[in-house]
Amino acid sequence: GIDYLKKVVIEDKLGICAELEALLEHAHSTYKCEWKEIAYDASHHKKFQQYVNTQENRNTEQIEYIDVRRQRHPNVYSPPDVTGPAIFRKEKADAGWEWFSAGKIEDYPKCGGLAMLHGTEEIAVFSVAGVADTSLPRRWFATQNICPNKQARTISRGLVGETLDGKVTLADPIYKTTYNLETGEGISNSALNLSTFEVKADDTTGRVLVRLPAATTLAAAMEEQVRGAEKAINFKRPTKGRDIANNVIDMEDLMLQRVIGS
Repeated sequence: GIDYLKKVVIEDKLGICAELEALLEHAHSTYKCEWKEIAYDASHHKKFQQYVNTQENRNTEQIEYIDVRRQRHPNVYSPPDVTGPAIFRKEKADAGWEWFSAGKIEDYPKCGGLAMLHGTEEIAVFSVAGVADTSLPRRWFATQNICPNKQARTISRGLVGETLDGKVTLADPIYKTTYNLETGEGISNSALNLSTFEVKADDTTGRVLVRLPAATTLAAAMEEQVRGAEKAINFKRPTKGRDIANNVIDMEDLMLQRVIGS
């Protein structure tokens, strides 16, 4: 009756309150702030670098700004798809291509990618230790980091997978366009293709190396391909806009700066 209920609720006859207090104390004593650990532990900072081979940061948010009623607004257009064959293929690398550092082997996930900076352009480098069987030896792949679908710089953050016949694939994280990671060929859309580059991991030095053309050659070729895609559909960017500091700029000048790195 009511007397028993009082003993349970007020006097804690069944020990429920004591048990709850113990659980609360355990939660309090073992609580860890994950964000604090990241902020104060320098060993974790590497995970948040924009590029694996340098601490340099670049504004690649893929948002350009235009003036609307004398106010700064983000553009509402999407750049055109870059269709057609890839510009570079690792099997046809020029003799003048050189090996460039893409960070340390230990920096890479077992099955995923990171971005490296080469001049003003970005390369996506992938470590794949077996998709279905992670005990298999690591394989290394490198492609352009710009997705031909809408030109987003997101390939290095794509999802690695495998087809039933064993082909290693990559799905762009935004538009889910899929590619053959070995050849760069488009799977979901054969008109969209990635440039590929040779990669090697040096176990002696612990470094990852990617064989690439000169930075200026790479930038000029990628820019020419983008301009060709724009010309094909008569795509025109706004002539005036604003930079991240809200200064009025000419959009053509902004594109030129991205190419020459000024």
